[in-house]
Parts: sequence; C-alpha cells; structure tokens
Amino acid sequence: MVPLIFHMSTIDDKIGYKVFSFRDVLMESEGTYHLSYQDPLVKEICEGLSTPEQKIEPGQVRLDQFADGTSLFTLDENVRRKDVYAIFNLDPKKDPDGELLRFMMFIKTFKKSHSGNVTAVIPNLYYSRQDQSNGKRQIITARFLADLFKFSGMDHLITIGLHSPQIEGFYDSIDHLKTRGIMSHYLRESLGTRLSDLVELDADTDEDGLKIYREGLVLVSPDAGGMRGVNELNRDFDPQKILDVGFVQKERTGINVSVSGKVVGYVEGKVAALYDDILDTGGSLAAAAAALRKEGAIYIIACIDHFLGNSKGDTSIIDKLVNSEIDELVVTNTMPGVYERIISDERLRNKVTVLSVGPLLKEAIIRDQKGYTIRDMTSHVGKENLYKVLHKAGD
Repeated sequence: MVPLIFHMSTIDDKIGYKVFSFRDVLMESEGTYHLSYQDPLVKEICEGLSTPEQKIEPGQVRLDQFADGTSLFTLDENVRRKDVYAIFNLDPKKDPDGELLRFMMFIKTFKKSHSGNVTAVIPNLYYSRQDQSNGKRQIITARFLADLFKFSGMDHLITIGLHSPQIEGFYDSIDHLKTRGIMSHYLRESLGTRLSDLVELDADTDEDGLKIYREGLVLVSPDAGGMRGVNELNRDFDPQKILDVGFVQKERTGINVSVSGKVVGYVEGKVAALYDDILDTGGSLAAAAAALRKEGAIYIIACIDHFLGNSKGDTSIIDKLVNSEIDELVVTNTMPGVYERIISDERLRNKVTVLSVGPLLKEAIIRDQKGYTIRDMTSHVGKENLYKVLHKAGD
C-alpha cells in the first residue's frame, strides 16, 4: 500500500474557509514532502487568493490506495466549522467515472470531519451533454450526477459554461459562471486594431466605439442550438445588440458525428466569430468554418469554453484544426494540460490562443465567501480582470 498525499491550498485558521485541490499532491522525497502542483489553474487561483498578509499554501489530505484498487482519504487538516472549496479538475489521462467517485469520497471526508459548507469548484462539469433522454431508454446522467453530489454532502457548486442551462435546475445551489464577458472583451481587444485591415469599413466612428464591429463582425453559432449563447455574447459585446448574428445548420447523425450545411446569416466580406461551449473532436467546428468561408467570410475566429481535443479515427485533432478554415482558435484552460499541449506543438501555437479562467474562479470564491452577488461581478471587477492571456496565437 502506497500512501499519496493530496495537496490543498489552505488559509490560516483566522479565516473561515479553506481551499483544497483534488489533483495536486505533496510528493515524498528523502523522508519529507514537497509540493508538486499538477494543476497550474489551481496554483493560479491560490496565488490570486493570497494577499501580502496571507499567502495561500498547501495543506494535506492523505490518500491510501490498497492492493485491491480501493481508496481511503484521511484529512490531516482541521476544517471544523470552516467552509471548504474543493477544486476538481479531472486528469484527462484518468477514467472520469472513477475520478468522480473518488472526488465524492473527497467531499464526504470533509463533511465527516465537521466542516462547514462544502463548495465543489468544477471548471468543466462532466456529463453536461447528457441532459435529456432523447426519448430512448437512457438515464439523464447530468441529473444523476447532481443527485450523487448531493448525497456526498456537497452544499454548493461553482462551474463554468454548462452545455445546457437547464442543468442549473438539477442542483439546489449553483453558480454557473459564463465566459461571455471574457470572450467579448478579448474579441474587442484583439480585433479592434485589425478589423480595418481585414474588411472595408466606413471612416466614421461613434461614441461607444462599436460601429467598426457592427459593420465588420458577425457572431456565429456552429448550430441552431447554440444561438442562446451567441445572443448572450452579442448582448455582452453590444448592449444594443446591433451586431449581426447567424448560425450554421447542423444535423447530428450519431455520437460525435454531424453534418453541417447552410449558413443562416450574412457573412460575406466580414470577420466571423464562432462561439461554442465544447470542442470535442472538432468536426462540427471545422465544418462550420468551411461553410462560413464558402459564404465569403474573410477571417474566422472561433471561441470555445472547454477544449477537450479528442482525436477520432485516423485523423488527429491537431491535423483537423491546423487544416481547417479557422484562422484563430481561442480556448480557455478549464481542461488540465491545455496550455502545455498548445505550446508544445508549433502548428497549434500558431493558431490557438489560450485564456486563463483562474481570475474568474478566484473572484467567484471570494465573492461567494463574502456574500457578494456573482451577478454583479463583471461590472464591479471589470472584464479585463477576470482572465489573462496565457498564450497568443502566433507568439
């Protein structure tokens, strides 16, 4: 039996909450333990929570793994009556079902140790695409997962970019953070100096500085079902919602199989900004970009919440993206290893931009603990302070 010590960032006992990370461990070396951050997103959150007076440093939970494959958590920190924020960012190399079960054991360990409220911070909530039965003999796994989390003792959930907003109703208490503000700010900052070079625009400008975007930019969903997200992005980008929007007709014919067709909306001679919540195998996004190019879009930028990046068949996801009509792909780091994966491949470095949601999650934890509303977070903090650019395409 080999004991593993799971890392958690911990806050001084004078503060009424602690932050724990499921993936980060303390590694044994010469009889002592040293910190090994396996999840850079957690490290960024902890650094953001630190102050000159209080540095956030890791605490300890011991995981014993037995010869028969079972596990046992032992908490080595005092959490009595303290709120707990447990961050779960799944290692893509491990089985998601097994890791979810262990995370529920993780949560139950805190509750059995007389903690206060336990908030699960899950940047990318698994099974969010299984939100309906489609008239077949299937379970609604997104609801089943919510029931299991409730049984484990989870009091509250903080997550980003749910595939379907109806999933919010599966949980008694949830903060569903969205990347619309982040993406709209990045698009405005990134395209502002380039739009006049890409498209023909009138010389006049208006007071709010949006005329250049209203003339040269169109927001597009890769399917009709994503129009809710595109409309929200439009509202965040342009409060008057004068920006053009559109979508690409798509029919899903099987698991990870779809066919894209006609573009609904006018994109000829414009910059097209695709927005979607998940990029899995990349087929739908690549097909949508091809349809937009065929209709005359002169520059295509795609914005994605969760980059899963799975290959399918003989075509790798890297080849699919590099050979697609997408000029720039913007993704966040809600999935572990995204940044490292992008910068390690020269072809991806030239096409993909990575934005960190660490500041967004840090601010959500602070506001939740202090009892501030999440709804007003963007206006109080500013969009520019809710993300940072880890890597810019082409750098």
